[in-house]
Amino acid sequence: MHYQIIGRKTEEEIKINSRIIEDFVIAFMASDVKRIGTLLHTSGKFFGRYNKNKTIGYFHRVFFEKDGIQFKPYFQINTGISLDPLPGAEVIEIRCSDEDIRQPFGKKAADFAAERVFHFCFTFLGGRIFSIEQPKSMQKDRKKLIQSN
Repeated sequence: MHYQIIGRKTEEEIKINSRIIEDFVIAFMASDVKRIGTLLHTSGKFFGRYNKNKTIGYFHRVFFEKDGIQFKPYFQINTGISLDPLPGAEVIEIRCSDEDIRQPFGKKAADFAAERVFHFCFTFLGGRIFSIEQPKSMQKDRKKLIQSN
């Protein structure tokens, strides 16, 4: 049987982790692979299977492939709550598109704007991102979770 250990974070850890997430989002929007590399922990495990170097390669493809996000002029950042694989973790939704559209959290990508949507949730260790996961199940806020319990 697998048990999930829930730990409380100190105010200082919350501040540090929030700054790291902000740095990640800014680096993502700037297509700055080098900066993302500095935010990743050397011993981390990313997307369930990648080490740090493979993860840097993943972001390079996302940024610079044929339809990479470096060519998308509009970004929208939304937040939500992960229901898997890190239940309760904050989800950062980054929406990149060719048109200035506003979409609610969790909505499917808009084909007419060539929109790409990314969902990331993180764990941290020693002031670095220790893991990045892409949740499949998430919600905008905790209200529905509280009401359903």
